[in-house]
Amino acid sequence: GQGAAEHMEVGQRCVVDGNTGEIAFLGSDLPDLPSGMWVGVVYDQPVGKNDGTIKGKKYFKCQKNHGHLVRPDKVKVLYAETALLGRKATAGHASRSHALNDNYMENFHAAYALLSGETPEAAKQQVAKTTQGAARMSALESIGKLTTQLETLSIWSTRASWKSGPENAEGTLLDLSDRPNTCISVWGGEAVIGSTDHALYGIDLVKQRKSRTLYTKTHGHTEWVTCVSHTADGRVLSGGMDGKLCLWNKAGAQCSDLQGHSASISDMKAVQSDGGGNFAFTSSYDKTVCVWDLSKHASRALASSLKGHSAPVLCMAVAETSSLVSGDRDGVAMLWDVEANKSRRIPGHGGHITSLAWLDGNTFLVGAQDGKVKVWDVREERFIHQIAAHVTQQGSGAVGNIVVRRTSPNMATTDVVTAGADCRVQVLDARSGFQPRFTFTEHKDFIYSLAMAGSIILSGAGDGMLLAHDVETGAVCWGLGANKAAVRCIASAEVMAGKSTSEVIDRTVGPEI
Repeated sequence: GQGAAEHMEVGQRCVVDGNTGEIAFLGSDLPDLPSGMWVGVVYDQPVGKNDGTIKGKKYFKCQKNHGHLVRPDKVKVLYAETALLGRKATAGHASRSHALNDNYMENFHAAYALLSGETPEAAKQQVAKTTQGAARMSALESIGKLTTQLETLSIWSTRASWKSGPENAEGTLLDLSDRPNTCISVWGGEAVIGSTDHALYGIDLVKQRKSRTLYTKTHGHTEWVTCVSHTADGRVLSGGMDGKLCLWNKAGAQCSDLQGHSASISDMKAVQSDGGGNFAFTSSYDKTVCVWDLSKHASRALASSLKGHSAPVLCMAVAETSSLVSGDRDGVAMLWDVEANKSRRIPGHGGHITSLAWLDGNTFLVGAQDGKVKVWDVREERFIHQIAAHVTQQGSGAVGNIVVRRTSPNMATTDVVTAGADCRVQVLDARSGFQPRFTFTEHKDFIYSLAMAGSIILSGAGDGMLLAHDVETGAVCWGLGANKAAVRCIASAEVMAGKSTSEVIDRTVGPEI
């Protein structure tokens, strides 16, 4: 117990018996309690036993049934997670500024060590040999939480309706690699999965088996794959921690390298112009956003490099081939008019910007580490709404995902669905000032992935649980799981195999957090 408590601090995020919370008290030899170390935990949900008062003595303060006093060996501290949660991080913590990277790098080495089975010091020496400065600084936020050696992909099929759930709850399990998967893209009957083993894997969704491996001695990434997207003509574009983009042929395992970034790729979007041209937008920890014309030779594909961010760019959203918004670790959004080569800085967000989505051609949503979603009107040049979507009395959870549901060909919007590190999914009505219509609280762990399938919102969490909610009725339709695999990515696709609809779930095995 004493040894386990040595590395604990008040304010650290933790998990006890599958329940997430925050360390609020550390002490030993407490009155009327057995001797030894004790840890006071404030749970995110009312699963505790008290309000911080034990046998008449108050050790910490929290809501009723949110407190618990436990032994240190029951507590799992999320050393490398705090930067992603948007909770009440202490001043000077790495989650507060990209400039304070020493602690950030220590977290990275700890995660790398857990992944590789090495000690943190050995992992630090290994990373120094194999990666370069800015790229390895970006590891935790590019890849997420990585602490395991097993990686699988699960595929489920459903006939008739998404509301009825899968035909076979066990699905088809594919063991792709001994390293965690990070990203997924689906086009036609193919899914492509990116992995931390530097490779990507093509999956035939009809036959539900691996069809190709996108990695050879002469083609592919030299570091972890961080993002992937199919182009409109069926090619595969991938980005990695090596700062390189690989444009893969529709078949086989050959690619062209696109060079333009100098650090890890954080996000990408492939789009088709009105004229049928194929373009891609990519963001990076080198603080730039690049625009690519994929119809040109690789050496001439870089159309422009957009500069204006003063911190690593974490995410972006594209409205058209000429309009995009990007967000960085300093909490600044940049609105770009690519054709006119103009930009506008939009500060005022709490912590990192963690998610972005366009509502229509004139309005976009910004989700941040403080748990709030803001709505920016391009024509009025101001925020017209601010929603505390993932702010509770216990704190705030970073807005990890924003999905816009459009219900008609004219792009009319009825629902905006958000998911946060507070373990909640919110359904907001865009036509009534973004008032919450439904709040789904069934998840017991951080929600990493979100995908829309008709009126069903699919959400995946860190404990391996996948839930399907109907955004029209607020009902829980079905669930899958749970195991020790964090559902990092979800993609839904209509695949013509009889009358089947295939849902692809990328499960990155992780800690019980």
